[in-house]
Amino acid sequence: MPEKIGRYEDLAVIGRGGMGMIYRARDPVLERSVALKVISSFEVTADLRARFFREARACARLRDHPNIVTIHDMGEDDGRLFIVMELLEGEELRRLIARHAPLTLEEKLAIVRQICDGLHHAHQNGVVHRDIKPANIFLLPSGQVKILDFGIAQIAAAATTHGDLTRTGMMMGTPRYMAPEQVRGQADQRSDIFSVGAVAYELFSGRPPFAGDNPLQILEQLRTVTPPRLSELDPGLPPELSDIVDRAIRKEPEERFADLGQMGRELEAVQRGLGEGPKQGPAVESVNRVAQTATVVSPTGAVAEPPSPRSEIADAESTDRWPSRGAPTAWDTGETSVSRAPRIAIATGVAIAAIVIAAFYYWQTPAAPPGALADKPAAPASSADAVRTVSEERTPANEISLPSPSDATKTDREIKKTVSAAPAAPAPAPPPASKTDRASPPARERDKAPVVAAVPSGPREDAEQARRRMTEAKRAAERVAAEFFARRRFAAAQSKESDGITALGKSDYAAAIGRFTEARSEYQAALQEAPAEEEKERQRSLLKGNLDQAHASAAARRQEALAAEADKVARDVFDQAQAKQVEADALANHKDLAAAARAYQEAADRYGESAVRARAVRGR
Repeated sequence: MPEKIGRYEDLAVIGRGGMGMIYRARDPVLERSVALKVISSFEVTADLRARFFREARACARLRDHPNIVTIHDMGEDDGRLFIVMELLEGEELRRLIARHAPLTLEEKLAIVRQICDGLHHAHQNGVVHRDIKPANIFLLPSGQVKILDFGIAQIAAAATTHGDLTRTGMMMGTPRYMAPEQVRGQADQRSDIFSVGAVAYELFSGRPPFAGDNPLQILEQLRTVTPPRLSELDPGLPPELSDIVDRAIRKEPEERFADLGQMGRELEAVQRGLGEGPKQGPAVESVNRVAQTATVVSPTGAVAEPPSPRSEIADAESTDRWPSRGAPTAWDTGETSVSRAPRIAIATGVAIAAIVIAAFYYWQTPAAPPGALADKPAAPASSADAVRTVSEERTPANEISLPSPSDATKTDREIKKTVSAAPAAPAPAPPPASKTDRASPPARERDKAPVVAAVPSGPREDAEQARRRMTEAKRAAERVAAEFFARRRFAAAQSKESDGITALGKSDYAAAIGRFTEARSEYQAALQEAPAEEEKERQRSLLKGNLDQAHASAAARRQEALAAEADKVARDVFDQAQAKQVEADALANHKDLAAAARAYQEAADRYGESAVRARAVRGR
């Protein structure tokens, strides 16, 4: 194992790939640990070198997305091409699937959504991955996904096409996850969509959509076989999820999603739908209770409970209780004559009391102008009276009907009608009901149901609305990579969002609304800060690039000076160059990148000057 590659030292092997070794290394200039991938399995030709740097530069432009691994540097050392990336702590998705990690459906959906987000960003920047597979998906302990090895498939192709950078018909990718058109050497962003679908299929089902003992069998299945739906393998999975994955792995590219942004949105809809099921809300239950307790007015005006479901015999018996209009009732036929005597006494007492009350009210009420009350019916004395008076014509307010001897045989319903006809209150009563209304539920009970049904869910609905607004602000912040460029704001917003979700789970809706509103403000602030921070990061990257270039130039010139024995022949200039290089190292350690780059460049110039002097002395 080499002790050093480029300026990177303290190498330790952390992985092995088809194209070479992966090391953990230390950057002595910026003092950070990095991952260093060395392309050592192929001979470095001019064409491979050109493809390597072209692909690496294209992938480096994707560093501003949280779901794509960041590329710090690239270079060549002793015939070995290498890429320097951020060092990640976590586990490959391949290993998670292999050990059957206990991930929930929501966690799996979050993983696939992040893959879609990262690749959609790459596609928008003109970069196609071409080798999406579980081994190239890395999951951090926080649940964040990182997509690895952008452009590696194209670099491998360049290494095997003998210099033809535009050759078609070259198969790039892993057969188990590659799109059918990739077998024919044709690939675009829709090929990545197929690969994402294949990875999702394996993540949700535990088995790949296409399997075989060798690549030829897999390629044959890829061409001819349609894998079973996810819902057939696991009936507990939502049918909508099966539809999404099925569409992603269709054979024809035109039948897949238009882009991974669309696929991500549909996965998000499935994720939002988790936990929602057909359940009866409070408003519906209240309506049912009202419907069950409502009284019904029979065609004859009697109040009865609505009949429950019965047999045909019971239905036949019930016809006696619901006589047609004008038919004699039990009161008329004497079926209840056993209790007639007490009722006659009660009716007589009620009638006399009604006459006394009406007479007293009549003498206490100021006289109204003629006709003033003629058009205004009297208000009912109670809700029960209101029900009974809707089917009868009311006595004018200035008339009182005195009972006749035949009143003693009237029913309580008719006596109560007489009482309700008296001017018990000045408020107007409801208009007379039509014939069709007389068989409907009482007005008060009938009006109650729609009122109950229209009652909103109240605080919970407000909390959910606040959460939706916060989610919109979060998505807007994520679109500008605020999680990367405005980390503190974004982390503060995530913390408040988590508090809001906890409060919502405890039905503390006021606290949930407050936390979601605060989180929304933080996400909006992160949205505003991200562009400025992105520009600062871009400037820092430029400075780092200049620093790396100047550092490399100084190191190369120093080697030239030593080869010319400038340390012996032109010692004074060589020592000046070394002093300037030490100064540059100190500036780099203090993060003064611009000054360090200038110092490295001056050191390179002095080394060059010492080499020229040494050659001149030796040439005499």
